[in-house]
Amino acid sequence: MRNLTRHSSVFSIAACLGLISLLTTSALHGQSIVQLGLIVDASSSTEDELPTFRQGVADGIAVLKTDGSLELTLTQFSAEGLVIFGPTLMDSDSVRQDAINAALAIDPEATAIPPFDGGTNLEDAFLVTLEAMQEAPNADNASLQFVNMLTDGHPTSHNHLNFTDVDDSNRHSRGQSFAKAQRDALVAAGVDVISFEALGSSAADLEYLKTLAFPEPAAVLDGATPSFPSPITKSGFLLPIATVDGIAAALTAKFEAAGFAATLDPDPLTGGIEDVQLLENGQLQFSWTGRAGFNYQVEYSDDFIEWKQDLPNSLLSTALEEELLQFTADTPPPHRYFRVGETAQ
Repeated sequence: MRNLTRHSSVFSIAACLGLISLLTTSALHGQSIVQLGLIVDASSSTEDELPTFRQGVADGIAVLKTDGSLELTLTQFSAEGLVIFGPTLMDSDSVRQDAINAALAIDPEATAIPPFDGGTNLEDAFLVTLEAMQEAPNADNASLQFVNMLTDGHPTSHNHLNFTDVDDSNRHSRGQSFAKAQRDALVAAGVDVISFEALGSSAADLEYLKTLAFPEPAAVLDGATPSFPSPITKSGFLLPIATVDGIAAALTAKFEAAGFAATLDPDPLTGGIEDVQLLENGQLQFSWTGRAGFNYQVEYSDDFIEWKQDLPNSLLSTALEEELLQFTADTPPPHRYFRVGETAQ
């Protein structure tokens, strides 16, 4: 079993200067149930790195809130689409663990159809996800429908295969047309947002996926230092990911920006971050009470996407009793963000 890490609230030096308040992702106000349709591409091109792919999706799901305000539908697809979890209200840690387990069990063979075993059928992926969300018990209470697809290519299959599709180019072009038509059906049905993580996609694939994102016009973000649209829940966009190693960070960042991620209440750090000070020499100093038998890793980010752990002396531990822990960061840039991760020893 993986040893899960929980994180404190996020803060920056700017907060100490009075420029911004404590940086935590805002919850969506005035909404009842958010329906999240998470679609992942399980075509043959992902099989070589399947364990990392599965873990990345699972780690993204692991940050989702469990306060009963979010409903998750998880779909995998290749030659056809298949709902592998949900639609289920995320109202407990055990339900979220079930979703994580479903992600860890993603099986490309489950959606392969000969002779196009590894096909990429975006049309059916959209279709089965929409049907599941529409038939969900909470469909009538949904104030936001957010569909997010993780894929590494353009359509190479569709639901209307015939003898003309023996030719690859014809099958691909028809697949694109049918996927666009089904995307339009999602929009007509009331889906508010369609966004993508584009895994290793070519420039041509990105241009095609832009036609599927909603609302329009869709933007292709900088994969290295993305700046998410604001508000993220009302913008269509593509987030390029270079390799499967970036899946977890991309999903986590998007879910946090959209307000789908769990807030730590109460803060898992006993008493939370208790004191943050900007010292006269420009250093940033913060402290918290560490629980007995835990490790605490100070992390930082300059883009709120990639979190690093390479600051000197940034791993602290407690012994058999709780104790006050303190960390001092050498003069950081004004918009560097910090958080503290807690992991059992």
